[in-house]
Amino acid sequence: MKKSHFTPAEFGSYIPHRPPMLMIDEVVFADPDLESGEAFYVPGDRPMAGLNPDGSLPSHVIMEVMAQGCAAVLGVCRMLRGEPPMTRALLLSVRGFQIRRRGAFPAGQRLLISVSRELKDENFVIMNVEAFASAGAPEDSRAADDGGAMHGNRQIVASGRFSVIGAGDAGNTDPEKPSGGAEK
Repeated sequence: MKKSHFTPAEFGSYIPHRPPMLMIDEVVFADPDLESGEAFYVPGDRPMAGLNPDGSLPSHVIMEVMAQGCAAVLGVCRMLRGEPPMTRALLLSVRGFQIRRRGAFPAGQRLLISVSRELKDENFVIMNVEAFASAGAPEDSRAADDGGAMHGNRQIVASGRFSVIGAGDAGNTDPEKPSGGAEK
């Protein structure tokens, strides 16, 4: 049986983020063949940059949470395949990004980041990324009224296509050589 829960202590070397900028609390599913998975973030559970004074997450910070969820899932996929961490990867672009829920996400409300690969070549990947919040909790009573689509008891609060360059890096640690692709 495959392991399905990974903590930052396990995937930390596979992503560039460190406290207080690390937002992802755990990767709860990763399929290394499809390069897809899910990660959780809980606002206000620890000191972190970008939170409001009450521990809530401003909605405009959700893109960073989604980018980190993408990095964590891709990192766990590499780890499960026995590959080294990416030495250089950059978020190149975000297309079709929509925040479907305005306002802050309350401290303690779990956000699920769902990541699935759309396209990949040697050194480039496009990931479809969606952020979900649970619906029905008292602090989330406006879920059905603000335009967010419902999936079961989850509400999509943001979505977009994240393009990452360097995602196919096979562990090149020489800063003078390009990571992946043709050398100059």
